[in-house]
Amino acid sequence: MADYVPPVYIYKRNGKGFKAGDLKQSQIDEENKRMEITRAAATLFSTFDDKMKAMGRYDFNDMIVWVLRAFQEQPALLLSYQERHQFILVDEFQDTNGAQNELLKQLTEFWDDPNIFVVGDDDQSIYEFQGARIRNIIEFYERYKEKIRIVVLPQNYRSSQLILDKATAAIENNQQRLIYQLQDLNLNKNIIAAHPRFLTDEDIVHPVVKAYPNILHEEADIVMQIEALQEKGLPLKDVAVIYAQHKQADNLIALMERKGIPYCVKKPVNILELPLIQQIINVLRYLNAEKQQPFSGEAFLFEMLHAPYYGIKPTDIALLSIYMQQNKQKDRALGYWRLTLGNFLLLESLQMESSKAMSRMGQNADTWLQQQAEVPLPMLIEKIMYESGMMHYVSRTRDHVWNIQVLHSFFSFVRDVFDRTPRVRIPEFLGMIDRMLDEKISLPVQKVVQNENGVHLYTAHG
Repeated sequence: MADYVPPVYIYKRNGKGFKAGDLKQSQIDEENKRMEITRAAATLFSTFDDKMKAMGRYDFNDMIVWVLRAFQEQPALLLSYQERHQFILVDEFQDTNGAQNELLKQLTEFWDDPNIFVVGDDDQSIYEFQGARIRNIIEFYERYKEKIRIVVLPQNYRSSQLILDKATAAIENNQQRLIYQLQDLNLNKNIIAAHPRFLTDEDIVHPVVKAYPNILHEEADIVMQIEALQEKGLPLKDVAVIYAQHKQADNLIALMERKGIPYCVKKPVNILELPLIQQIINVLRYLNAEKQQPFSGEAFLFEMLHAPYYGIKPTDIALLSIYMQQNKQKDRALGYWRLTLGNFLLLESLQMESSKAMSRMGQNADTWLQQQAEVPLPMLIEKIMYESGMMHYVSRTRDHVWNIQVLHSFFSFVRDVFDRTPRVRIPEFLGMIDRMLDEKISLPVQKVVQNENGVHLYTAHG
């Protein structure tokens, strides 16, 4: 068993650079990485738990575990709840985890024949990664099988029979299904389409199952099918693409934009990864570096020159850079962008179109350097947004509503940090941002692209 490799990590056909039977090493490495992270998390859990307690914080699972512990330690408390809740309904029972199931067991164990009604579908269990157990349904049946009444609802009012048959074919070999686990019950889960609109073949979509060599082929074919429907005159508002996670739509969106295909989507975006916010963070990195050691933030300052709201031409940046390289032996000040941008007469003498914009940016940087120790962090960031011309610039962009929403959300985050830690300064704030980026902790904002005549993009749970 030590050498066993699950089939999912083995190529089933020949391809470029690999042949059937070869290991999918990149996927194996990724899975090993996930397991190492899980192992590290397990090792750190007791420390994490101690810190949560010290901060007076808890999560949903803590709340359930505390109730279970209280019921075990205080029988009178359990009796009072058993008496109060004599009729219990549990929905989505297939998604309950061990702690939730134990809570249900404690509430009902006083009676040999409790008044309890559970609703569940083993074929819809999707939360096993969160601890959900199909076994809970089986254990529930075993506990009450002498008096239990089982009702199977074979009617489906959401889908056509064609879709139901395809779904059944996809799942019927799953040996974890209750029809296999509880064979003595002779459960029949052959679902029948019962909605009147599906009783005739008119307007019923015939589902097609397709397999592709890789994700790129799949994405390209989806867009080609959308184009074909568009050419036939089908309104794109009647077309939808459904996927598991929003990140799966990124390439589709890029392809549709390239093809000029309109779409509608609402998806969470991590604003810390957006250029607009990265530009603000870059300014903060410059100010922090210069405070720690003068002239150590030159790389950040050079990056600031390229911010679109200053309107500095790239050719002027290149010309000034060449001039500085050629003349820094004669004038040491020309070895530093900070000093060069502060020399307005020099910038004017070079007859560049962007001389005034460069000088303004240099003045901004010096002003913020002076103020960073005097003004609170939210006020400093607000000054950067307005004095740099960023707010004026984004208010005139095509996506101005979205860009302003991004800036507002980031500033709200800064305010929240400041409210919790009023003495926070740039180094501490940047440390927090870096930890969020390293640990892939997002600062999400819902981005809505609304086009009433476009293709609808959804997650399966959205």
